[in-house]
Amino acid sequence: MHTLVEDFLQHIRHEKGQSAQTQKTYAALLGKFVDWAEKRGCREWSEVTRRDLTDFLQHERERKPGGEARKDQARLSPESIYLQIAALRALYKFAADEQL
Repeated sequence: MHTLVEDFLQHIRHEKGQSAQTQKTYAALLGKFVDWAEKRGCREWSEVTRRDLTDFLQHERERKPGGEARKDQARLSPESIYLQIAALRALYKFAADEQL
């Protein structure tokens, strides 16, 4: 799973001209998903289901900004969730465009 993420990051940096900061942000967001998916037993992107994606986003909605489990009302902003969706969407678009 990490190989596709690395290929995607190179693509957005060199072919799309995205900034190093954008690449760093996407790396962190996608790395978070890959780690989460691997803990659930997904070893290849082909094993990731729509349910996995929605479960991950729900997990992110409930996570506190510091990364702890939610104990009170504090949680990630809608903008943070949107960035996670945007990163995953861009990765999947890249994979589809490259016929991966």
